[in-house]
Amino acid sequence: MTTEMMEFHANNSPWTEMYDLHCQREDVANAQDMSSMAEQKAEQDPTHDALADVYNRDETVKQSKRF
Repeated sequence: MTTEMMEFHANNSPWTEMYDLHCQREDVANAQDMSSMAEQKAEQDPTHDALADVYNRDETVKQSKRF
């Protein structure tokens, strides 16, 4: 009984190509999610700052976020 050496060529495998396409789609989706999260945070920051000012108005010396 003999063993045969089999070479695997990842550059011509259809499964490798499918996996590469999947990874590219995930990268694009993640980049879009990150940009939308940054926009959402930029929109919410003024509201959060105003809420922090209201809640900390009695403790402006010790625990205020912006003063």
